[in-house]
Amino acid sequence: MAKVLNKGYVTTDETSLVTSAVGFDYAANFAVKSDSPGEARIVNTTTPIDRPETLRFAYSEIKDVYANTSIDTSAYASSRKGVQVLVQLTDVYALTDDTDASYRVDLPVSAHLVIKLPANENISSADVLGLANRLVGGLYDNQVVNSDRISALLRGSLLPTSM
Repeated sequence: MAKVLNKGYVTTDETSLVTSAVGFDYAANFAVKSDSPGEARIVNTTTPIDRPETLRFAYSEIKDVYANTSIDTSAYASSRKGVQVLVQLTDVYALTDDTDASYRVDLPVSAHLVIKLPANENISSADVLGLANRLVGGLYDNQVVNSDRISALLRGSLLPTSM
């Protein structure tokens, strides 16, 4: 008897969006800044020294993935162990003036993605990629790739327009 992973949602009328994820050229543009057990940081060598772009990758083991969930204990897996991974991007944008060379304002920006899941062989890397893609889908509204939903979120309007 084969196990089947049921993700619990219905994809009726959902659209696969084509977004512009960046495919980094790690070998040509990045150098290792630090590498320790459970965490690594790399820095983009093409950015200015005073405005570095860094990527941070982290991994940790979780003792109880069911902690702080509403899942009934009768539905727990035999193992409560899990893993957590993080990818964090930190940048510094510079605002300049094309007529005043002395004008510059640095603007720190960052984004991170944390994925937490049970250490269960039935969850594949493809399932995790699908999870990440669904999360990114939350940045878009009405099945269209544009900045409208992000613009609304930045103004505190949290619900999608179709709600």
